Amino acid sequence: MRKSAMKKFFCGRSCLATWKNKHAPKGEWHFNWKDGHGSYRGLMKRRGLAAVCHDCGLKDERVLVVHHLDENRRNNDISNLQWLCRNCHYLAHNGKTV
Repeated sequence: MRKSAMKKFFCGRSCLATWKNKHAPKGEWHFNWKDGHGSYRGLMKRRGLAAVCHDCGLKDERVLVVHHLDENRRNNDISNLQWLCRNCHYLAHNGKTV
């Protein structure tokens, strides 16, 4: 028999994922919580801004991140935020433009 740290067993990964989505720590109880300052991705989605890379036009949300134009992560004013793909985000922070 397999070991389980939670003492719970599931019929498959799908059932495990469903259970975790309902019971996993969220928000301030999650280990990655940063006092709500990392919620800019959700802010962009709630404002209805199209998830498209500002520089290259890529539309794959899996690789899009939110870039702060003034590089201040606490300045979450919508005019300071833009979608960038990971490649363009790297280039933006290393002084290179597309």
